[in-house]
Amino acid sequence: MRHLVCVLLLLSGQAFAQAPAPLYAASFDESTDRWTPLEAGVALPTVQSEMSQSGAALRHDYSTPTPALAGSIARLYPGDLTGARSIDFWCRTSAEAILGLAVQEQGGGRYISMFYSPANRWQHVEMSVDRLRLADDTNDDNNTLDWDQVVAVALIDVSVALPFRGPVAGDRSLFVDEFRILTTEAPTAYATGEQLPYVLDDFQADYTTWLPLLGSLEVDSTVGELVWTYGPPEATPALGAIVLMTGNLPAADSGHLVLTFRSARATQFIVSLQEENRQPEGERGFNAVVQAVGGPEPQTVALSLADFRLEDKLVGVQDGPLRLDRVNRLTILDLSLLAGQVQADNTVHLQEVLLTP
Repeated sequence: MRHLVCVLLLLSGQAFAQAPAPLYAASFDESTDRWTPLEAGVALPTVQSEMSQSGAALRHDYSTPTPALAGSIARLYPGDLTGARSIDFWCRTSAEAILGLAVQEQGGGRYISMFYSPANRWQHVEMSVDRLRLADDTNDDNNTLDWDQVVAVALIDVSVALPFRGPVAGDRSLFVDEFRILTTEAPTAYATGEQLPYVLDDFQADYTTWLPLLGSLEVDSTVGELVWTYGPPEATPALGAIVLMTGNLPAADSGHLVLTFRSARATQFIVSLQEENRQPEGERGFNAVVQAVGGPEPQTVALSLADFRLEDKLVGVQDGPLRLDRVNRLTILDLSLLAGQVQADNTVHLQEVLLTP
């Protein structure tokens, strides 16, 4: 779908137009451009490194597990970013990590997205601004990221504060290169003009905002697949799941969540849409069950949003319909592992995730 748009742009000649200048750009070839660690009392400065994607790169060394802000770096007061549509950069971590990209307003909210970073692999992050969402622990009067009021842009090793697969300990390094904030749309944007269908993911990008709670993830952008491989956990029951952190989704006119995937073995998946933890309603989850037939052929499942059911523990306590505008996580969970049924290894190829009428 997105490749077709690119072809049409080429045919129309628009692709040959000169690209607008970045609102902010740091190559790190000559300096660290005033990026700094957020951890109080850190003696290690951010430094340039020869281990880069191009030229020199920003390098931040830190130790885990505490304090929580270890592995957090920011560029304070990056200038007027009015009109920003995407954030584009290269990054690499010395260990598997979940990284957060955060944008902080002056006296306002903090907007964040998360993505998976495999160990020792440079990846190109093309973050559309519609992937950024107001963090649960902050408030914003207009619930809108005002780019002219931005006072900081930060990268955070979230897995230090929130270990997603057990305790994190030891020395780590975070590398960043060619960081730019642009007025042009990223290929990862949900939709053109906020019209349905919303492409939550078609896996054409070099990075992924899916987070693995068990097993390993690999993006194969050449064929447009997220490959999730997992096996029986050391202890059961276990949470064998992958989680997509979403931006703001369109509540109006959305009727179905459509998944195209193939699973090496037959199993049942719980697909969960989880609302943000914001008062007074609090956090809620809505679930649907998908039967994976198993085998080499992909299957497409269209789940009616009306058929998602409130978690049993919340029935009679936090009743009410699913509010798609408050959903900030999509989880796919292997029910057999949750039930403690030890199974053979499995590989799931996720090919497309859409919101449709």
